[in-house]
Amino acid sequence: MDLLAEIIIGALAFAGTVVGAIIGARRNLSVLEEKLNLEVERIRADITRLEIKQDRHNNAIERLTRAEESTKSAHKRIDKIEGGKK
Repeated sequence: MDLLAEIIIGALAFAGTVVGAIIGARRNLSVLEEKLNLEVERIRADITRLEIKQDRHNNAIERLTRAEESTKSAHKRIDKIEGGKK
């Protein structure tokens, strides 16, 4: 009977350890999920900020291209005017 009691106590202790480990793992998993979700939100916010900066940059490039075209056109007109005076 003594041996049977020790086996039962050992089995219960093992079962308690397993249950405790599972509960601890689930809690750890939920904490990790929360951290991951926060990091994903930060990354999305960073992407949004980068998209805004990229749009501003693209707009500046378009304006610069138009200004260069206008300058080129103005130089051609000036060259025609100066060519006519000679």
